[in-house]
Amino acid sequence: MSPRLLPTVAPRPFGVAERAKTNLVVLEQTLRRATRFREVPSWSGVLMGLVGFAAAGAASLTAGRAPWLATWLVAAAVATLIGAAEISERMSSRGDAARAQFGRFAAALAPSFVATGILTFALANAGLHGWLPAVWLLGYGTAVIGGGLVSLPEVVWMGVTFQLLGLAALLTPAEFGDVWLATGFGGLHVIFGTWIAGGRRG
Repeated sequence: MSPRLLPTVAPRPFGVAERAKTNLVVLEQTLRRATRFREVPSWSGVLMGLVGFAAAGAASLTAGRAPWLATWLVAAAVATLIGAAEISERMSSRGDAARAQFGRFAAALAPSFVATGILTFALANAGLHGWLPAVWLLGYGTAVIGGGLVSLPEVVWMGVTFQLLGLAALLTPAEFGDVWLATGFGGLHVIFGTWIAGGRRG
């Protein structure tokens, strides 16, 4: 007697709707990874520049290295809060994709900021304050270039110009430090903040 054959079940065809849904999921994930972070400071960048100008003026009037350093560190903290406020406000209406993009942007900035902070502590502790303007401009420029690679092309150019100013500060007497810092943290923030804001209007 031949063995009883079990009924075979034909595989369920992969429907058009299911294929379309899978393709949309893959496309969404790809676009999420590829989309650049666009919520960088614009008009707040201009305000950051005004803080930079004010810091340069105040620092040039200080007597002693400690007050000079404190002036610039306070200005850096204030400018950071201003930029962060605009980013937070612009991201408040965005979804998970924008938060993921911000994570990549912040991760691109962080290594150079950490390195610059360590160098600042080391140089200040050694009394080598004259090197700080070059270190700050070069470190900030490097961080901004990293952020620009995952955000806007204008940000990359901003980082490059900061690095050029850092090189100039490195090659000129320490007495010009506040001038280079005012040009960078003041002037470049105003110029590029206005440029980015203008691009958004377009």
